[in-house]
Amino acid sequence: MAVIKIQRSERGTAENATPNVSALRLDQSLALVQGQGFAAIGQAIKKTAERTKKTEDQNQLHDLTIKSLPTITDTYSKYNSSTNVSDSKTFLDELDIKNFEEVLTNANPEVKAGFKDFLVRQQLKLYPKLKSEITLRHVAKSYQTDDEMLNGFVLDMASSDRTLNFIGKSNFDSWFMDLNNVGRYDPKKLSDLKKSKLLLAREYQIMFDAEETGGLPALEHNHQEIKDGKYESHTDT
Repeated sequence: MAVIKIQRSERGTAENATPNVSALRLDQSLALVQGQGFAAIGQAIKKTAERTKKTEDQNQLHDLTIKSLPTITDTYSKYNSSTNVSDSKTFLDELDIKNFEEVLTNANPEVKAGFKDFLVRQQLKLYPKLKSEITLRHVAKSYQTDDEMLNGFVLDMASSDRTLNFIGKSNFDSWFMDLNNVGRYDPKKLSDLKKSKLLLAREYQIMFDAEETGGLPALEHNHQEIKDGKYESHTDT
């Protein structure tokens, strides 16, 4: 009877080998470090870009303010002789940013905001100054107009023509009763103004009616009496 022999392998069962992952760990660590490095570089570039943009914006804003100054100066100069108080408000409106769109054509929002602040500062600086100057000229012009108008009445009052004399006196008295006129003066100044114009009318009357009043010699020799209202001439009787 035949015998079957089963030969056993002398090699034995192979053990499961554990893979070497140290190299993989190294690759991951390196990638992490590199990623952090790139992120840091990116942040640094971003910050540098932000600082650079801010400087560029400041430089552009500076150039635009310099470029706009002639326009602002010319606008202010338009009202150098104005006596109209409302012109100060018109000047303020003309410094609105919408009137500088051509200057700001290539400006970004940050530069435009900075330029608007610049215009506001110009408004705050120039508006009160211009308003004060216009008001002073307005008052001076009003006084000049008053003086010229009253002198016209005074000439009529000094006339030997009774009709013209009456018209002159009526206009003179009406002027001093008009609140729009007297409101520009304090009481003493208004009283002094009226006295001075009445005296001027009397002096003109003496000069114009020389044959009756003695004319200029009488005016010179009797000035104090005339000023005090005590001088009498033939025309007074």
